[in-house]
Amino acid sequence: MSKFLLFFMLMGYTAMAQKPRALKVVFEYDARPNQADTVFHDINTQITTADFTGRPSRSGPSEAVSFTSFSYEGGSRQTPDSLIVTLYLQVFMVKGSSRIRGSLSLSHTPEHEQLHFDITRLVGERFRQKVLSMPLTIDDYDGRIQYEYRNLSAK
Repeated sequence: MSKFLLFFMLMGYTAMAQKPRALKVVFEYDARPNQADTVFHDINTQITTADFTGRPSRSGPSEAVSFTSFSYEGGSRQTPDSLIVTLYLQVFMVKGSSRIRGSLSLSHTPEHEQLHFDITRLVGERFRQKVLSMPLTIDDYDGRIQYEYRNLSAK
């Protein structure tokens, strides 16, 4: 056997021996501050009429529209025996796509839209719980998490 082949066989064996055996998924809420164009959900803060910067529709039946959604991003790090995947759940409202028409003095309008924002947070929480309860493996965790995200975010 050549030295070249032996070297690569040993390198492959070493890489296989270092492959983590366990997968741990950690979810955290992304607690970034609001930005000029985005409001991030915070259970201690309510949205206000100032958060609706989109141009109101003159013809639609809705007094207000809030464009809320959720997403996730993350990364991983390897320890000697496990792969730790940390995911950050983001629940947000896009200000420029959210609008209030007519009477800004209607105090119930932002309160009603806050309910939509809170429901989006619940959908994000459902995604988090689903991922944490799934039997994931190191070989397919990313694809399965993306599938669940697409499945829930499409509803």
